[in-house]
Amino acid sequence: MATIPDLPTVEDSVETAMECNEEVTGDRGEMFSRLQTSLKRQIQICETNRKQFSKMGKISEVEKFEQMARSSRQDLDTLVGAHTHGDPIPRFHYEYRTLPSLKLCADLSESQAEVVIVRGVQYTPPSGYAAKDLDTYIKFEFPFPTDEPPSEKTHSKEGDNPEYEQSFKFPVNLSSRSFAGVVKRKSVKFEVYYKKGFLRSDGVFGTASLKLTDFEKKCEIHESLQLTEGRKQVGGKLEVKVRIYRPLSGIKHEFVREKWLVIDGSSKITTQMASSRSPSKSRTQQNSSICSAS
Repeated sequence: MATIPDLPTVEDSVETAMECNEEVTGDRGEMFSRLQTSLKRQIQICETNRKQFSKMGKISEVEKFEQMARSSRQDLDTLVGAHTHGDPIPRFHYEYRTLPSLKLCADLSESQAEVVIVRGVQYTPPSGYAAKDLDTYIKFEFPFPTDEPPSEKTHSKEGDNPEYEQSFKFPVNLSSRSFAGVVKRKSVKFEVYYKKGFLRSDGVFGTASLKLTDFEKKCEIHESLQLTEGRKQVGGKLEVKVRIYRPLSGIKHEFVREKWLVIDGSSKITTQMASSRSPSKSRTQQNSSICSAS
């Protein structure tokens, strides 16, 4: 089981911005939409970090990210309520929070790799086909184990921008030399097939491959791959993700500075954190400017 060094707590990694540099422009609907998007993103950040630290048994960090998520959900409820009842946009401000983050995919195990076929992008139809006539699917081969590499395929989807959204998991051993060798030398190979019609064999529209060398330092590789036929580009891209539990070099931690939206008027995680810190640990004075859409 991989381990990580002790991390600073979430409490010690929060700082309050001295200014608000978000332009409060746009009509009422645009402002509500922009603020809601920011809050939903914050909730997702908290949920991702909660899962990661939970996987590593860091209970204190898990609880703090849960508190931060609750605070952002309360803010989202306040915002949605104001929009629903036709009230003015609530007053708000921004804080900068330097949060600990782990490079791992907490929903996977050490013995799993996942390939996600996301979507096709602007396929150029083969000669004789219109975009609306395209009916495509993906076949691919995962390069581990090397003696019998497994293969899979997606369901077929219509159109020139098909949304496949299918994931496949494969057994791996992140600590084995054989898998490290695969990461250095092999690729995941993808083939895009299109259906030609009744009693006709399906044709290959284009191919692409994804190198795995980034797994030395990353746990996720997310790319839009140019489709080719040999060396010739055929038009269009294939968006894919390949994920493992941790980078082969081990679990890494980093610090991410996030601009954090806070809707004023209810109990906030910032206040809870500030009251629990000693003055020597506070990175900045607790003072931030207020924004409103007035």
